[in-house]
Amino acid sequence: MCAAWIRSTRRKQVDRLVGNAKLDVWDYFRLWVPYVVAARKAIVVAMDWTDFDRDGHATIALNLLTDHGPAIPLLWRSVPKA
Repeated sequence: MCAAWIRSTRRKQVDRLVGNAKLDVWDYFRLWVPYVVAARKAIVVAMDWTDFDRDGHATIALNLLTDHGPAIPLLWRSVPKA
């Protein structure tokens, strides 16, 4: 019961954040990408397009490839499928 309540509360917090009209994710991407790229002189990225048929959306992501772990998401966007 408690774990379900915590998940519900977290979901509500994320919904409020994402639904906030004052939040412009592109402003955060402007800070995020330079932070992640940092002092690298060259980077390799992978583009990933994922369809979510169940909800009629697709997400495209640009990920920074590293030689020391998993790829790091740089930019992503979900859009309704046409």
